[in-house]
Amino acid sequence: MRSDRLSNIELLRCVLMLMVVVIHFLGHNLLSAAEPIDTSNPHFYTANMLLCFCECAVDCFVLISGWFLIKFTVSKLIMFLLPIAFYQFVLSIIYHIADDSPLSINAFEYWFVRPYVALMIVSPLLNLGLKNIEKKNLQYCWHC
Repeated sequence: MRSDRLSNIELLRCVLMLMVVVIHFLGHNLLSAAEPIDTSNPHFYTANMLLCFCECAVDCFVLISGWFLIKFTVSKLIMFLLPIAFYQFVLSIIYHIADDSPLSINAFEYWFVRPYVALMIVSPLLNLGLKNIEKKNLQYCWHC
């Protein structure tokens, strides 16, 4: 296991972040579930093809995390949740001022937080299993 950063993985992470931004842009603008589907829109099919291409970004983030064996600590959990709670608080204040919405701070409200926290908590057990399993047995798991 290496502690230094790999530039190719960092570049991949940057591309994946851009893909996640594209997913959110398309989901909130061109392919909004609140709007009826308009297949006559010339951008509809392009947006769907781009969305299909970008959907793998979140899975790739999880794979990268697994490759480098996540090490769970309470401080890492806090450092993961703190920015989410901060931005949610700031946005909650803005929404409260704009249309009198109730203030809300719940980092677990977002879909990606729950699975990632679960992965962080389970990761020591997964890492222990990966370190102690024989190579032959690990290869057998991949062929199942």
